Amino acid sequence: MILPDTCDDLLCSCMTPRELFRYSLTCRDGRRAVTSYRQRAYNLKKTMGRFMSGDEVDRFQLLQSETGTVISGSVALQYLGRYDFTASDLDIYTEHRYAEQVCDFLVGLGYHYQPRTNQHLSFTAQLTRDEVQGAHLGGFMMPGAYSSNSMCGAYNFVKPNNDDVVIQLITARIAVMDIILDFHSTVVMNVITHRNAYSLYPYETFEERRALTARKTPARREQVAFAKYRERGWRIRSSVNASEAFDPTQEFSEGTRRVGDEMTWVLPLDQTGRHGALAIDTLPGNSWYLIYLERFLSDSGREMRSYAKMMRQRVVLEGDEWRQAYTFATDAHYTAFRAEIQRIQPDESRQTDADVVCAVEASYRKIIVTNEDDESDDDFSVILQAVSDYERHIFRRYSNVDEAE
Repeated sequence: MILPDTCDDLLCSCMTPRELFRYSLTCRDGRRAVTSYRQRAYNLKKTMGRFMSGDEVDRFQLLQSETGTVISGSVALQYLGRYDFTASDLDIYTEHRYAEQVCDFLVGLGYHYQPRTNQHLSFTAQLTRDEVQGAHLGGFMMPGAYSSNSMCGAYNFVKPNNDDVVIQLITARIAVMDIILDFHSTVVMNVITHRNAYSLYPYETFEERRALTARKTPARREQVAFAKYRERGWRIRSSVNASEAFDPTQEFSEGTRRVGDEMTWVLPLDQTGRHGALAIDTLPGNSWYLIYLERFLSDSGREMRSYAKMMRQRVVLEGDEWRQAYTFATDAHYTAFRAEIQRIQPDESRQTDADVVCAVEASYRKIIVTNEDDESDDDFSVILQAVSDYERHIFRRYSNVDEAE
């Protein structure tokens, strides 16, 4: 007797992403079961169903492609982990210059702006106020308080007949990824664009269930967040062993990272129909550097590293031709990028997001090769060494499980 595909759901839903991948390699039936399950489990319209209809999700993805707006927070974690956080708000992030366009879209869905006690009753007036308050900050980023360096404003939108359904629009002063990298811990460093879902620390988040904090002294609201994720099953870590901090095969090791690198889990969304023609995904144009700012000896005498920071030395914003702003981890990468994009398109007025992403990837590879030839031990060589570790990179292959043999 042939059972329906959904009979596999109970078994597959208990597996981690790595376990699913391994199960798919056992035999043809295992591969078929996992492929079928993934099509049902990774259903963005189902995940977003509490906030908008399927057709509205299609329109939202079009808006994402036009503005670089992304989904993050609990909903992105829920989608990638196949969890059920039914009471979560939907957090969407966009550059401040696109806030009115996103607001118009939400209003068109029936949501209305709900100001907090310290906000102006007019959304437009509050946007202007937030923009003026953040205008004095410079373009060199040393991540600090969530609300001062990276974020420009946060605005709640609710449905008139259901105040429990909340979409929070968070605007970036310059780059959206700058906010993501300024989150309180790695567990929420997951992003959904119009093309892909990304997890920056997938092995630690979904396999080890560990979260590394990015605060020396967490604020009260961050302590509340830590308690929430502990209750959900994550171990919150403020420090790691020195051996782990300097092991290039570990996700919590010091070094340069780029969105879409070999440690990133990239899960493609459904691109059937018109979505195949949407704009390119610009998120891979961003990079950062994980560093530990403090060291100490544990009670057992082990050398430890703590106070992790996702450093971004530069945030680049050019003309209107570029749909998004970008973060760069090091001056070396930024310098190589500028040379590469000038080679691709010397006329700055004609440079596009496609040119930017190509230049970012080419300059990143160029620096890796250069550092390998020089037998350098800098951060780019760390990433190069990590590429060979199969277990840590299982997520990229898992996202393309249909190609597995």
